[in-house]
Amino acid sequence: MQDLHSGHKQRLRQKALKNFDVLAEHEIIELVLNFGIVRQNTNPIAHDLIKKFGSASNVFNAGYDELIKVKGLGEVSACLLSLIPKLSIVAQKNNNLKKQKLKNLEHALFIFQMYFKNCDHEVFYMMCVDKNSQIISLDKIGEGNEYQINLSVKDVVKKALMHNPATVLFAHNHTNNVATPSSADLNFTQNLINAFKPLEINVFEHIIVCPNGSYSYIINNKICNVD
Repeated sequence: MQDLHSGHKQRLRQKALKNFDVLAEHEIIELVLNFGIVRQNTNPIAHDLIKKFGSASNVFNAGYDELIKVKGLGEVSACLLSLIPKLSIVAQKNNNLKKQKLKNLEHALFIFQMYFKNCDHEVFYMMCVDKNSQIISLDKIGEGNEYQINLSVKDVVKKALMHNPATVLFAHNHTNNVATPSSADLNFTQNLINAFKPLEINVFEHIIVCPNGSYSYIINNKICNVD
């Protein structure tokens, strides 16, 4: 059966793409709902949500448990609305970083630590920096389980070359709160250095970050344990 409201939905998408700023509060909610509720007019639901929560911003920040109680919203739509703030944070992360110059190693540590908050498994990040110390990007290269990450040097190099950096820094987390690098950490770091050297890309540091605030610099051999 053809969606009777498909023409309206298409016009709303085109309006958003042309000039998002002109959308009314309910239209913003309606636009999002259209991706979760395909064969139904979402305009009344959008108005009800604005009436209940006061604004589009309040709707997005209401949380899944509150949204799922609203008549007309299913699990998919409630989930989609509740994820908007998180998606926005992800979208802004690299944009904010690109406005920064990397001051020193402690500055890099501070940035990396923010990415490991509430992380219950190991994740590997790479920061790319240009010749003027401007941060180009910070990318998640791989993730694993609570104890290890399966990652190849080739994957890391391939991702770095997309940004054409002068310098790269790496960081991964230890969920057991032991910042001391393992033999695998040391070997992988050395393999990264060997791989990037012919490309004239400097591997500045590989940092291990722990939930308790302890950390270590593998290349500079410095370990800090927080009391």
